[in-house]
Formats: sequence, C-alpha cells, structure tokens
Amino acid sequence: FMEKELYFQRIEKILKDIYTWDHQAAVTIKLHPREKNKVEYERILASSGKSGIVTDEVDRTKHFTLIKNCDLLITFGSTVALEGMILQRPALTIELFDENNPTNKLIIGSGASPVIKYDQDIASAIRTSLNSLDYQPKAKKLVQELCCKIDGKASQRIVDFIYKEIENKEKMKK
Repeated sequence: FMEKELYFQRIEKILKDIYTWDHQAAVTIKLHPREKNKVEYERILASSGKSGIVTDEVDRTKHFTLIKNCDLLITFGSTVALEGMILQRPALTIELFDENNPTNKLIIGSGASPVIKYDQDIASAIRTSLNSLDYQPKAKKLVQELCCKIDGKASQRIVDFIYKEIENKEKMKK
C-alpha cells in the first residue's frame, strides 16, 4: 500500500482541508476493525486544535448510528459508502493512493458520489457533495443494483429462493 508516515501525512492534509471548509467541523474518524494506529489519528486531531474523535467501535448498531447522524460520509473507496447511500447520507470518496489502489473500484466507478484525489481541493469537493443533487439518483440506482430491496426481508427472499430451487430439482427428477 504505502508507508505509514506518508499515509498519515495525507490524512493530516485531508483533515486540514476539512477544517478549511468549516473550521468548526466536528470530525469523527471511524477506524476499520483491523486498524492499529488509533493513537496516531488522535495525535493528528489533537495537533490540529480542532474538535474531533477517533473511534474503533465495532458494534454494528453504533456503526450505523454514526453513519445515520453524519452530515457527510468520507471514505477512501470503502463499501461503507454503500452503507451510507442505503441510509441516504451524502458521500465523498477520496482516492488516497497514487497507484495500485486497493480500495473498492465499484464505489469509485459508480458515479454515486464525487471522487477526488487526496491532493486536490477537498473543501470544494465537500461543498459539491453536500449541495449537489446530481449524485442522489446515482446512489439510489447503485443501492438498487447491489442490494435489491431494502425492506428487511432479504433472508426471507433467500429462503424462498432455496425452497423454489429444491422444488424445481424435485420436479426434474420425476
């Protein structure tokens, strides 16, 4: 991927850009469950002198509450953006890597959120994400394509499909 020092230089630049957009922004950094550098994120936030928290919370209810309550969900190409789109939250995707990007190309290539390189004008991209209605139909389309219906009945549809397949196989045997 990239060296730790370079990675955190980019994180620091992104945070500065967020605070350029709104110097009073309340930033919550939700770490990936495998992330091991919580202290480094906390150090960067503290050195900025701005408000923010770093959480490594893995409880799914709290995770979705964070997403539901955010004004803007910023990811680096994670499928968390899809979770935000399901909850109808605006998203911004920042391409953090120069080459061999290991993140999810599906979100980046969907057009469902603005995509910007880490070294570009992130403050402007934030304004676009929050104010443009262009991305909502694309986000809705992506959710529909990837998740079908969001009605809490996915398990039932799977069970019904399995039973139907079993019935079809039984009919074919006769």
